[in-house]
Amino acid sequence: MFLSLSISILRKLGKRDTCYFIGANLIDLDHLLTSPVNDSSRNSFGTHILHQKWLPLSIISVIMLITLYRWLGLGILFHFFLDWLHHRFQVD
Repeated sequence: MFLSLSISILRKLGKRDTCYFIGANLIDLDHLLTSPVNDSSRNSFGTHILHQKWLPLSIISVIMLITLYRWLGLGILFHFFLDWLHHRFQVD
């Protein structure tokens, strides 16, 4: 969330766009439905409800890029990218 806020400030986004961009992190609420809640070795794309449908959500996010909700779409794509980086480069 700190990285999203930093990008919002650097891009000088308005309040609405900042809320959309940071609000995309709410997709991580699905972590509360798993046990244990935080497991750094777990792949979020395979175990969390909202992350299992990452492809349709990514397509919808790309479509949102041409609408009023472009920063929400970018936020979701950015979130999935960071999750992918975490999974790809995680050190055991």
